[in-house]
Amino acid sequence: EGPGDFVSGDTLAAKGLQDMTMAPMQLSASAKEISKGDIAVVDNLGVVSIPGEEGLREMLVLASVSSPLPAPWTHATDSRGRIFFANNHTGETRWEHPLADTLRNLAGVARTCLSLPQVLRESCTASLRTAWEADTKREFAQWYPVEHDQDQQYYAHVETQEVMWEHPAQILLPAHYMKMMVLDLLSDGEEVARFRSANTTLSTVLPDDTVPLPDAAGLGSSDDLEALRLELEEKDRGLQQQAEERALLEQRLCALEQDAGE
Repeated sequence: EGPGDFVSGDTLAAKGLQDMTMAPMQLSASAKEISKGDIAVVDNLGVVSIPGEEGLREMLVLASVSSPLPAPWTHATDSRGRIFFANNHTGETRWEHPLADTLRNLAGVARTCLSLPQVLRESCTASLRTAWEADTKREFAQWYPVEHDQDQQYYAHVETQEVMWEHPAQILLPAHYMKMMVLDLLSDGEEVARFRSANTTLSTVLPDDTVPLPDAAGLGSSDDLEALRLELEEKDRGLQQQAEERALLEQRLCALEQDAGE
């Protein structure tokens, strides 16, 4: 299985690498039936308040199940229906999603964007799309192929000299797909309305997108977007700390369960 198995659309050429797409996967919720285990993966991140943010949780679950895992990670289900993740190279297994940090960051982005009026939300998502695509292209450009014995090929990083067998697309594109899917959902007015109605803590305070906004021409300026980004970064730091504390508690709980089983 290679990057061509999940890459399609517009292509990107970077430092002699194979052409690689920047377009998100065209998968919907129907592409994979969402299970309680899928929902638990998002809940275990500790970034969504339930009850209250059911719509935000659904958005993150859709992004999670509709994006491929970065190589060499796979997922499986235990006898109790819980999803865990396994590294095919090291044998490591864990409960946390390999792209947990990306999901946590997206939670902050989506939470803020869902609270914005349409004009500012569209400007914010457009700015993020441009920035994230540029970041991914820039990272791709740091990798180059190296010929190995027996017609094998590995990849090396220009700056760090890190090497890996996996094609860079298999490592970098899953997170990019996940980000693009969230932006696509936030750009769809019907989806936004549905997520908002599910978010019981937001439904009574959100502005109506159909109502004309005063001085709308001034919304979405670079200063507005920079202020939003700074606010998101501050909130994400707090959420990250909460998630780390939760992870430590879960590790202690697992250890106690194992001791009790023995």
